[in-house]
Amino acid sequence: TNIRTRERDVKTITITDGLPDDHPCSGDRILDVFEGMRTMTGPVFKEMMECECVLLRLLYQMECFLLWLMWRKRLGYRAHGLILNTFQGLDESILVHMQTLCPNIYCIGPIHTLYNSRVTNEPKVTTQTPQSIVSNSLWEENPFLWVQRPGSIIGEYDVNQVPKHLADETKQRGFITTWVPQEAVLAHTAIGVFLTHSGWNSTIESIMEGVPMICWPQNVDQQVNSRFVSEVWKIGIDIKDTCDRAIVEKAVRDVIDARRSEFIESTRMLGELGGQSVADDGASVMDLYRLIKTISSL
Repeated sequence: TNIRTRERDVKTITITDGLPDDHPCSGDRILDVFEGMRTMTGPVFKEMMECECVLLRLLYQMECFLLWLMWRKRLGYRAHGLILNTFQGLDESILVHMQTLCPNIYCIGPIHTLYNSRVTNEPKVTTQTPQSIVSNSLWEENPFLWVQRPGSIIGEYDVNQVPKHLADETKQRGFITTWVPQEAVLAHTAIGVFLTHSGWNSTIESIMEGVPMICWPQNVDQQVNSRFVSEVWKIGIDIKDTCDRAIVEKAVRDVIDARRSEFIESTRMLGELGGQSVADDGASVMDLYRLIKTISSL
C-alpha cells in the first residue's frame, strides 16, 4: 500500500501551504490557501522535472471525471438553489461567499440526526473507560477499534493483510473488523477519538456525537474537510502532510490526553449548534420547509 515500495522511481516531497505563521486560517480567508499552494508548488514542480520531460495528459478516466466536476460546478452557479448537508453554525463564513454566486442555499443538515433508529448489533466496547477508545476507519497503549473495509487495500481482502503478530499482540485491547455501524459507534461513550479519512459524512457524524478527530485525508473534499477540522473549527488534528508512526502516536496522545479538554469542549459546542439547527424551530428545519415550499411552487 506504500507508493514508495510499489513505485521505486517515484519521488515524494512535502510542500508547505505558503501561508505566513500568523495567518488566521479562518473560513473567510480560505482562498488564500489555494493562492499560497499555487505560489509554492509552481517552482518546486519545475525543479523536479528534467529538461527532456514532457507533461502527459491525465488518464482518460480521470480527465473525464475532472471535466464532469467542472460541468457540475458551472451548473451549480446557474441553479435555482443548492441543497447542502450542513448547518449555519458550522459553515457560516463559507455560506456567505457561496450566496454571492447562488443566493438560494438550503442548509438542511445534519440530515442523519433526523433518522432516530440505531443498529442494535454494536461492537463490544461497553466495558471500556469513557472516551478512551481510538476508532480507526482506515496501536500502543490505547484500546482501539479498527475498521478495515474490504477494498481499502490493493488486491482481494484477506485477513492475513493484518500481520499475525500485530493481531496477537493487540487482541486484548483491540478489535479489528470489516464493518461497524459508524454513527452508533461514535455515539458510544467509550470512543475518545476518530482516526478518519475526513469524508463529509464521517466528519459531520463525529461532530454531532462530540468526538474529536485525527484526519488522514486522501482525495476529493477530504483535504478541505481536514483543514477545517484542524485550523478553523479546531476539533482535531490534521496529519496529512507527514504521516508516520511517530506522528500518529503524537496525535493520539494529544487528542486523548494533552489537549483532550480543548478538543472535547470545541466539538461539544459545534455539536450543540448542530442539534439546535434540527430542533423544531431550528435553522435547518426552517430551510427544509422553505425548500419544500419552493419545490411545491414549481
